[in-house]
Parts: sequence; structure tokens; C-alpha cells
Amino acid sequence: MPNYQLFATTPKAMEDILADELRSLGATHIKTTIAGAYFEGDLPTAYRACLWSRIANRVLLQLSTFKVTSQDDLYQGIKKTNWFEHLKPEGSFAVTFNAKNSEAINNTHFGALKAKDAVVDQMRAKFQIRPNIDTEQPDIRINVNLNGETTVLSLDLSGESLHRRSYRDTTIKAPIKENLAAALLFRSRWPNIAKHNGSLIDPMCGSGTLLVEAAMIAADYAPGLLRSYYGFKGWKKHDADCWQKLLDEAEQRKSAGLAKLPTITGFDKDSRNINAALAHIANAGLQNKIHLECR
Repeated sequence: MPNYQLFATTPKAMEDILADELRSLGATHIKTTIAGAYFEGDLPTAYRACLWSRIANRVLLQLSTFKVTSQDDLYQGIKKTNWFEHLKPEGSFAVTFNAKNSEAINNTHFGALKAKDAVVDQMRAKFQIRPNIDTEQPDIRINVNLNGETTVLSLDLSGESLHRRSYRDTTIKAPIKENLAAALLFRSRWPNIAKHNGSLIDPMCGSGTLLVEAAMIAADYAPGLLRSYYGFKGWKKHDADCWQKLLDEAEQRKSAGLAKLPTITGFDKDSRNINAALAHIANAGLQNKIHLECR
């Protein structure tokens, strides 16, 4: 099984936690940078990063690097990749484009359109059919990062940000994202405290993000288990058997971990917050595992 060049993004000041996490998941040649970490790994390692990372926002699989000093350089560079290896002609895709310090392209919308045209033109020339654009849940999401004259072309294996665990009601505002809550817990050495049957109390629990993340960490509960969509599920090189094996293993670890969950308690004086927290706890399948009180 080939090794891939990968990059995981994360909020700033969380890179060291991310590196430790990637190391525990089997990644090699880890090198941190601002808001992320480069690493290497085979496909199961990439899948584990998507399923198990509590800190990353996205996991990108790098396809190529090329120089861009003009708009046509971008178009031709994207077109050099054989997109049929990754996408069915009738499939769907989206492009995320970022540019920094570039004299050739400084408009991200234009850059995304140029990249989209390169993929569509290649597929249409080969198969007389063009793939569709789907910005919500495409078969593959292409990530283009232009920094100065260097462009890195990647596939976004996460599809959407990994901080979205699928237990939160998106209509309820939260002051803290799930991966930031997890980072606070790691900084507080909660994994070690939980391992020794220590307790956690959140006196102002709000909608319960910190409580749910604490329970997931203590129970060895993969944060990606509740998600139905990932960016690799429509990818032509997706190994469904490998992914299912990782899911089955994660379910077993979750079941074993929930059986020995330490005491986790939350308080809030606002009953609306308590109701939101109860909903999120139930969505995560943690009802009767976390104690809440309105006071």
C-alpha cells in the first residue's frame, strides 16, 4: 500500500497537540507549521486521521506541487493531474482555493473557477461528459493552495471541517468549537485524569460542548463516528473495506470505554442551555452518562 504526503490543518497554537495525536495514529515524518502539520502515511493512516483526530480541521492528501506565475500556469498545472483516477466523469466535485502573496492570482473566486475549468475541460475532452459542481457534499473536494509562486494541489479527505462531529444542533450558537474544546481538555491533562478515574465538573456548561468532548476522550470514542459524510467516500480510490474495518474497531473501543466512563457533571443557571446540552448529549449517545443540573 503506497504512502501519501498529507497535511492536517488546525487552529493556531494547537499544532503541537495535533502532532502528538497524528503520531499516536501511526503517522510518520511529522513536521509542524503554522496552523497545521505535514505528515506521511498509508491510506488506513489517512482514514484514521479523519476518524480519530479531535484537533484537526481538515486532512489533505497532496497530489502535486507546481509553479504559478500566470493564470494559465494554474489551469495547465491542474490539468496535468489525471482526474479520471479520482473522479467518475458523471461525478461531482468542488474546489476550495486559497491564495497568499501571489501576483498572478489574488481573487480566490476566480482561482477556484480557473481550477474548476481545468478539471471540467479535461473530463469533457476525454468522455464527452462533464462532472457536476456540488458545493455541499461533492464526491471529491479539491483544495488548491497558492502561496507566492508555489501551488499545492490536494484532495480534501475530510470533505467538511472535522470539528463538526454531528452531535451539535447547528441552529444553536456555541462560543467554542469542538476541536478547541478538545484542545483545552488535552492542555488540562484530562486524558490522564480520566484514565485514573478522576472527575470533570463544568460549572458553566452552556450547550455542553466541553462535556461531550470530555466524555468522548475518556471513553475512547472516535469523534468522527457520528459523521455520515467524508470527502473520500465518493473518491475512486476509496477502500470501503478498509474504512469499514476501522469503523468496526472504533465501535468496539467506544463500547468498552463507555462501560468505565468517569463522573462528568455540568451546571448552568439557564434552563435553555441545559436543554441544549441534553439534546447534544443524547445526539452523541451519551444520555445517562453525563449528569446535568440547572442551578
